[in-house]
Amino acid sequence: MNKEDSNKSARVEGYDLARALAIIGMAFVNLRVILQLMGENVSGTGDWIANWLMGRASAIFVVLAGVGIALLTRNAANDRAELSKARWRLLWRALFLAVIGWPFLIIWEGDILHYYATFFLIGSLAFHRSTRWLLYATGIIAMLAVPVLLVWERNWDFSTMSYKGLWTLNGQLMHLFLNGFHPLIPWLAFLLLGLALGRHLQRYPKARIKLLMGAIAIAVCVELISAGLVKLAIQNGMNASEIKPLLGTTSMPPLPQYVLAAGSCAVAVICGCLWLGAKLAGHRVLRPFIYLGQMALTLYIVHVFAFIFPLVVFTIENPGYWNLGKCIAITAAFCVVATTTTTAWRHFLPQGPAEWLMRRFSDFTDLKRWLALAGAGSMMGLLVTGALILESSSSAVNFSLSLQSFPDAKEYEARCTRWITTKFFFKSEDSYDIWTKKHFGSKIAFEDEWLTKMYFEYSKQKPMNEANFHKWLSAKVEAHIDTNETNTSTLNKPPPPSANSEAERLKNQKPK
Repeated sequence: MNKEDSNKSARVEGYDLARALAIIGMAFVNLRVILQLMGENVSGTGDWIANWLMGRASAIFVVLAGVGIALLTRNAANDRAELSKARWRLLWRALFLAVIGWPFLIIWEGDILHYYATFFLIGSLAFHRSTRWLLYATGIIAMLAVPVLLVWERNWDFSTMSYKGLWTLNGQLMHLFLNGFHPLIPWLAFLLLGLALGRHLQRYPKARIKLLMGAIAIAVCVELISAGLVKLAIQNGMNASEIKPLLGTTSMPPLPQYVLAAGSCAVAVICGCLWLGAKLAGHRVLRPFIYLGQMALTLYIVHVFAFIFPLVVFTIENPGYWNLGKCIAITAAFCVVATTTTTAWRHFLPQGPAEWLMRRFSDFTDLKRWLALAGAGSMMGLLVTGALILESSSSAVNFSLSLQSFPDAKEYEARCTRWITTKFFFKSEDSYDIWTKKHFGSKIAFEDEWLTKMYFEYSKQKPMNEANFHKWLSAKVEAHIDTNETNTSTLNKPPPPSANSEAERLKNQKPK
């Protein structure tokens, strides 16, 4: 291998290393967010670092997607046939990610794969543009995040991080373009930045050190200025919870200062990994992480089913267990298992299963491509089915059994009731309230613990079916009303007078 080939290999391995760091960061962020939504206290010393990481790992992924498009289309600059071929390869990859990503959204609302599909679709139309055009477009899209702020909170319930009306046409468009977890405005800026970065590094590979230093300087300046403005606003009497999203660098809402900070951070991480990959090219210390990065798509899918779901079930059975240190420890354990598994896999096969399927899908002839698409859809269907079975059966039954030994079972039931019912059947608080009013009018005010008890009684003896559940619960509610006419927590009636209050009333009615 000559020196030029060695440098090329080091650059590619550097991208894989950056991708590995991104998947580890994303696993930690996803775990922490889910545990916080479940009421766990995962704050502590260094909490600001965990908050800062939110939105950074995903940004690195999107910038790397742009870099990947630049690498994939590097031979298409002056060749019309190669240009068309590269565009079709990107379009087929976009379709593949859409087939995988949109069903994935059913079980994981923070999914990024369906956004990736759209990024590849737009990338297929923009990869031939000049570097200057890409940078101008990056800035314009980042600034468009300011007017989007006017509709940012629409459809969101931030207390549960749930998005109302997600599966309507309007909800899908809003979630995809304006106010989802990774909306195209402004997240498309990261893709275009990655395209420009990948193209620049192909022409000037030694520029990575200058880019590294410049990106670090920009990121630090933006973070310091943002923190100073937030502190000044709070000192002048402004509400901290209202001013931090507007002047801070958080990813929700993703304002221009966030795009600048996260984009600079992504460039710094990528250039740093390229430098490290060149310095330690072929070193066995980096090899497990490089393999991890090469199987990032497979690991992203697996981490939800084999990492997030089991921990959610464990948390339901062991509430109050988690803290920030344990989150870091379990993420480190995931990293060890992932690197060990991917290293073993790469000793036998050159690609992960998801990576192999996507590459073959984009390169196959028409008939084989459609067969691969059918295989991808079938695989995703099996994954979704398995996840729903795990979530609706294992989680519910284990939770109901754990209530027997939980010291504050009623309090915990009350806290989880709405989450459970809306998660499995009603999808949102609004649909739950509408259904309750439709079936029972205004005469019912369910006790939370009673409704939870009914839910788990149903889940252990009947298939998990929405229509059957509604019918079964209706009968239970009517029976509950008939047998508890004087139960004031069930009927909106004043409580019956006690013996003491009745005696007091008769005493007051006696003539003086």
